[in-house]
Amino acid sequence: STSICAQIRIEGNLSNRYAKFSQIENIDKSILEVIYEYNVKDISIDETQTYFDILQLGNLFSKYFAYPIYQIDSVIYKKDITKITIQESGEIYHHYGHSSASSHMIIKDKTTGELSFYDRIFTDSYVYNDEVNFKWSLINETRNVCGYSCKKATTKFRGRQWTAWYSSEIPQSDGPWKFSGLPGLILQIEDEDKEHFFTAISIRNSNEDISLTKRSYFTTNRQRFNKQIKEYKTNPATVISGSQLAPKDNAGNEKPIAKRALFFNPIELE
Repeated sequence: STSICAQIRIEGNLSNRYAKFSQIENIDKSILEVIYEYNVKDISIDETQTYFDILQLGNLFSKYFAYPIYQIDSVIYKKDITKITIQESGEIYHHYGHSSASSHMIIKDKTTGELSFYDRIFTDSYVYNDEVNFKWSLINETRNVCGYSCKKATTKFRGRQWTAWYSSEIPQSDGPWKFSGLPGLILQIEDEDKEHFFTAISIRNSNEDISLTKRSYFTTNRQRFNKQIKEYKTNPATVISGSQLAPKDNAGNEKPIAKRALFFNPIELE
């Protein structure tokens, strides 16, 4: 996935043999980590993709992002990042980067209630702040998810109707993606069209750093970002054409790119 590879930049000529990594800033310590399996269906091309994401829950912040990135960062940032060779970094990425990775990252600030959404479109990184307000209906039904007794709740949010299962045995008002606001951690949630399905597959106590990568992001807003990513996913040629990554022929002239839609089914429809 591009989201994994994009974190590494090669510095100088290859004889240096060192990879260059972004600095990180630790913002909290996680007390709990939940790994979710996220299945999303693109009905337009009749394809389903599976991602593995992790929710790190701290006392001040929570962070939701791709589990393969978490694994790679856990290895790399415990080393001296100035001494990692290109070959060594390639082996680390190859070892953990084989499963599909969500490109987005979501930071929820528990003290202010602010949510920051980070993602990339092609080679550019973006961030926007989002105000989410879930109006939940609590329903007297229970089911067991990942070994925890859960209760049912439903909500309508930005064009989709959702059914969630949350556990008050885990007193964290949080969940996968942007979901939050229930009296317990959301362990499973699905939209009524069964196009998006998150389910917890591992829950563990933790004492790992919650960190932010220091890199430059374009600040945008949700509507603009969603419009841009839709344009890119439905016709990536419009973004790639004219860029440094556009395919060239032997004479160095840009080759035309066929119109081909990428896998895409946004969670937010409005």
